[in-house]
Amino acid sequence: MKKENRGIGASQQLVVVAIIVAVIGVGVFFIIEEYPRQSEEGQKNFLIFKNEKYDFSVSYPSNWTMDNMEYTGRAYVMLNENTTEGNSNARVQIIAGRLDYPSLDNLKNTISNQIENNENLESGGIKEIDVDGANAIDIAYEQTTSNGIGQGRMIFFKRDNLDYAISAYVDENHYEQFKTDIESIVDKFSFISE
Repeated sequence: MKKENRGIGASQQLVVVAIIVAVIGVGVFFIIEEYPRQSEEGQKNFLIFKNEKYDFSVSYPSNWTMDNMEYTGRAYVMLNENTTEGNSNARVQIIAGRLDYPSLDNLKNTISNQIENNENLESGGIKEIDVDGANAIDIAYEQTTSNGIGQGRMIFFKRDNLDYAISAYVDENHYEQFKTDIESIVDKFSFISE
């Protein structure tokens, strides 16, 4: 007795392959939808916080949390990464108001001396940068704490009659993970008025 070949023909194989490709394509689409959408710049989705009284806005990743308050004539904005269970591994704080800074040159010298005279701090360099048209000093540092060595960045600048400070801190071993987020927050800080 001869066995019948119950295999599928070439045209049926093409249909099966097309169905498999379609299922995989739909699966990939849904997997991609679960991740933050990428903008044209290749960045995550960003939310925008504006404070018109202190003339600034800042964009931050949508997977970070934001708190803000005004106290003693100053605006405080606290941004925390929100992907880590428990404590946040990265934080950015923005302060705006009359902070009574000395000139940026004097401030740079004062902070350099403080870092140099503190055994728990190590300078990663001080440079002058531009923050939306305002001259600023940008100080990178490492800080030794009981939890390990964290990395930080402080940026000071003035505009009109207001002083601004942006400080960022990332816990040990997490700098590379949040470096792009922090750089984006700093880069997306802007003044509302021209």
